[in-house]
Amino acid sequence: MTPEPEHNSAPVWCPLIPFEDLQKLTGYRGQLERISQAYDDWRASMRGHANTAPDAGVFLDRIRMLLIAIGIACGGDRTFAERVQSIVGEQLKHGALSLVSRLGDESLTGPAVKQALMHFFKRLRFNRDVSPVEEIEEAVKSLGPVTRTAGSSSRERYDPPLSQNFGSRMDETGVLNEKVISAALAESVRVLKQLFAGLLSPDPWGLNIEKSDEG
Repeated sequence: MTPEPEHNSAPVWCPLIPFEDLQKLTGYRGQLERISQAYDDWRASMRGHANTAPDAGVFLDRIRMLLIAIGIACGGDRTFAERVQSIVGEQLKHGALSLVSRLGDESLTGPAVKQALMHFFKRLRFNRDVSPVEEIEEAVKSLGPVTRTAGSSSRERYDPPLSQNFGSRMDETGVLNEKVISAALAESVRVLKQLFAGLLSPDPWGLNIEKSDEG
């Protein structure tokens, strides 16, 4: 990644890159201008779509298209493209984790849903083609069996697999896991919808989505 000559290092406004990160990218005027144009083109193409999607995968595909456009805009400077993609990806991840942290946990599956989504978004790479269903199923499985135990009528307890009894308790665990997966998928759509709406706005990181400490 080679910066441009010093006379081209005047600050360039690129709304996709947070100001604190933009300050570190002086000397790349041409690349930043091309990224801004690619971002404008992406927003123009996405405004033709309703801000709804049948599943999380559609929102992820749309965001991935933006990151691909950034790479194309940077031409052969792969290092700079990956740097900008990383900045955008981290901002999206912080926003997602912040939104997940605000979810309620009053329902039976609430705490498990939040943990599964935290696991999902921490591992998510927005520039990769992923299956949200498979990733969230894996996240729920990583929690261990979700069981309803004595004294926990409104919350789950996560018991290690070796403590799992067979028979009806095994059936109940499977049902609860399915409920957690279904609820997590639904909430992931809501989170991604808010991130997508932010990217379509004039100020993509100004939607009161504070950086989460869970990064």
